[in-house]
This record gives sequence, C-alpha cells and structure tokens, in this order.
Amino acid sequence: MEEYADKRIREECGIFGVYQHPDACGLTRLGLLSLQHRGEESCGICVHNEGEYIMHKGVGSVDEVLPRFQAPGNLAIGHVRYSTSGGIIERNAQPLLYQDDIHRIAICTNGHISNAVSLRIALEADGVSFHTANDAEVILRLLALALSNHPLSVVKSAVSKLEGAFALLVMYDDVLIAVQDPYGYRPLMLGAKDGSYILASETCALDTIGAHLLEQLKPGQILLFDGGEMVRDELEFKLPRRLCSLEFIYFSRQDSYLDGVRLHILRMELGRRLSQVERAEADLVVAIPESGIPAAMGYAQHAGIPYAAAILHSRYMGRTFIQPSEAVREAKASLKYRVISEIVQNRRVVVVDDSLVRGTTCSHVVELLKAAGASEIHVRISSPPFLNGCSCGIDIRSPEELPLARMSTEDLCSSLGADSLSFLAVQQFVQVIEDGKHGEPGICTQCFRAAKPLPERSISNSVALEAT
Repeated sequence: MEEYADKRIREECGIFGVYQHPDACGLTRLGLLSLQHRGEESCGICVHNEGEYIMHKGVGSVDEVLPRFQAPGNLAIGHVRYSTSGGIIERNAQPLLYQDDIHRIAICTNGHISNAVSLRIALEADGVSFHTANDAEVILRLLALALSNHPLSVVKSAVSKLEGAFALLVMYDDVLIAVQDPYGYRPLMLGAKDGSYILASETCALDTIGAHLLEQLKPGQILLFDGGEMVRDELEFKLPRRLCSLEFIYFSRQDSYLDGVRLHILRMELGRRLSQVERAEADLVVAIPESGIPAAMGYAQHAGIPYAAAILHSRYMGRTFIQPSEAVREAKASLKYRVISEIVQNRRVVVVDDSLVRGTTCSHVVELLKAAGASEIHVRISSPPFLNGCSCGIDIRSPEELPLARMSTEDLCSSLGADSLSFLAVQQFVQVIEDGKHGEPGICTQCFRAAKPLPERSISNSVALEAT
C-alpha cells in the first residue's frame, strides 16, 4: 500500500454537465469558466455525438486549454482540477474515458476516495491496468467491470465500493448519471435551461449560462437522464450528512447559493459574529481579498469601525492555499498582495480573513501592513482554527502542516507579528451556518476539532473486489 502513498489525489475540483442541449459543448465551457476558482491546473470536456465521444483536455486554465474547442452534440461533461500529487500532466486531467467494442463511459468527479489505494491494489491483482494517478480512474475501472448491466445498476455497483467524498458525473453511451456521495460532502446542483438539464458544482455556473436552479442533490441521491427523462434513485446505504464546512467559508464563490443561502450574506454574518469575539480597539477594518471581504464588511458594520479597501491583490496570481508546495505558496503570496500605505499609516488595523490554514498569506499581509506604517494589527478569522488533517479531499494531509496543531494561539499570534489574534469557536461557526441556511442539517467540522475519521461502512478498506 505504501507504493501508492505519494500518488493519492487530494483535490478540490469543479464539475459541470449538460443533458439535451444543442450547444452542450459551449455551455459546458462557459460553466467551467465560472468554476475556474475550484481548479486552475487542468481542465477538459467530453461531448457525446451520434454514438461517439469527442474529448479535449489538457494542463492549464479553461481559457488556455479550451478557448476554441467546439464539438456537436447535446450531451457533455466537463471538469476543472487542482491537485497536490499525482503530477500536473495531461493524463491525470479529467474527464476520464473508457471504451470497448460496445460501450463508452466518461466520468468526472469532485472529491477524494479514501479507500482508493486498497481498491486499486485489489483491481491490479485481478489484472486491471491503470494509466493515471487519479482516484477517478478507480471509479472508472469499477464501472468498466459492470458494463453489461443497466447503467443505473452499473453505477450503483461501483459506487457501493467507494468510501470518502465525491460528486460524480457519468456519461454511459447516451445516458448521463449524477451521483452524490452518501454524506453529501461535495455539493452538486441541478438546474434547467430551455428544456435541458444542467449539473454543476455551484449555482454560479448555472447563473452564467442562464439556467435556473431546481435543487441541490441530497446525500446518496442518484439522477439518471435517459430518453429525455429524469429518473430518481438513491444509494442503498444512508449516512449522516457532512457537507464540507470549507464550501461555506472558502471554496465556493460568494455569489453562489449553498443550502439555500447566498454565501456572501452568510460570510457577512460570520464577520458580524466574529466582531463579538475579543473586539479590538481599532481605527479601521481591512480584508485579505477576495475571500475575506464579506466577513470584514460584516465585522465593520457590527463593530461600528470604518471599512477600508487598503489591501489590493492581483487577480492573476491564483489561490495561495491550494498551491502545490510551500515555496510556490510563499512566492505567490509575495506577488499577490499590496497595501496602500496612506490608508493604514499610524492606524490601528483589524485585518479580517475567512480562514487561516497554514498561515502563509496572513503572515505576509501582517508584514506588509507593518511596512506600510500600521501602528497596531489585530487579526480576526471568521472560522475556527484548523487543527486536523482531512480525509475527504482538502489539501491538509496531517495536523503537522497546521500551525495551531503545534502551538498555542498566543504563540501563533507572535509568529505572525500581530498584536492580537482570535477565531470563531466551532460552536459559534456551526450556529451561524445552521441558522442561516435552509437545507438539511449537518456540516463536517473534522478539520476544526479532534474529529474521528468518517465512520466506516461494512465494506472493509482491504476487501478484495468482486467483478460484477
């Protein structure tokens, strides 16, 4: 099992699918552009047209890889990817495709299969060959074992062997299937446009193409689109819902809806609640852009302190938290932010961000504020401290990567060079989210506490697979 330890994909990606629209390829490309914030390393589209699959994918952003890609067909799926292992190479890009003399299958997924290594070892022992270091290929090979069955039973058979987090789109010949994992860990939205069905990781992608939201898939839900009709089904096993907390505070775009609440409004409320925690005597509130802006606005409104856009950032530097190495994260942080000294000079400043994971960005911003002449710097984070690794796809392999797993809040504050540092408590954070949203209860807070791994089902991580 150690042989595959460095190849395990821990990813936060975006998926998009179109069923029965004459410009499925064009809509998918636009949808992926709206989901670009979920992955900047590679992307791809697979289109079904008259029994053939037309695939185009590569390393780079949507504008770099897919600017002129166009293919006929009314069924398509697409993917944007970021990874921290497995290599940034084209063969690891999704969608992934399998075909034989009779059937074709293409898949794309957002999430992390926690038992992918043991499944892969069992499949290889049965003679199955792998061509990527991608968890998604494990799903593809499981699907390929059951190709003679009905599409719905094929998918249910494969997914029943998976553990972890996934939102999955499967093109099976001319059928489209969407699957939400039994925890509902990764969001998947169903929309409609001009009589066609659209599936996307976030509602912002539906808005971009002029589709309207029908529903957010529930844990364990399966949707099959065939012959112009939608069939509902569900996985046989039920588990407590654990929608990822970071979707609410960081990963999803602030104009998206999640569990029925606009995330910009929710993040402002988190900032308002944060202002009640160790409120600092200060002259102005600033945000670490872009993701910290809503919380900073909420903090300023509730605290009665002026908000100022004193920190500028380059929109072309990407997201530092999801960069694949510490060296790259630090370099991008240095290039990404600038401070307008005239605004902060000789001022007591509250600097607000939505999260503090490794501390790279926050440390750099504090240095910039000091250099610009701020007299005091008080850091406020509108989420709880990160204390644990994540087994379901977020790029935190172990607590050792997290400052607060190694030091106290006071020591971290000192290492950042700030005058004070405080976070929302887990209970406060959960209360704000549960009070604001209108979906099912249940969010995952594993990374904020000494949480146990996700409960295992009856299928062991080391079980040998049976071909179906």
